[in-house]
Amino acid sequence: MSARGRAKVLFDFDYIWEVYKPLEKRKHGYYTLPILWGERLVARFDSKLDRTTNTFVILGLWLEDERLAANDAFVEALGRGFARFVRFLGADRLDAQAVSQPLMRQRLQLLR
Repeated sequence: MSARGRAKVLFDFDYIWEVYKPLEKRKHGYYTLPILWGERLVARFDSKLDRTTNTFVILGLWLEDERLAANDAFVEALGRGFARFVRFLGADRLDAQAVSQPLMRQRLQLLR
């Protein structure tokens, strides 16, 4: 069973790693990764480290259920996860301008 098949069976989450897809066939992004919250895969994001500015850039964030954007516990957990990732990368800041949910984007931009 492929990784895509496992994600669908275990999490009811249709996941395709799009690195090898031509640009015009990508739905989400080059290196989109799933987001696990509790026991569910609830979102996915595409990102990059801009080495010229040492900024972790979220290129896209897609929620499986848009109501999560208003869930304080989820947004707090997501923020903590991204903050840890920023520290792991040694980045100076996070750029969440591509996050389409305004309150979620605002809270993520406050990360230091």
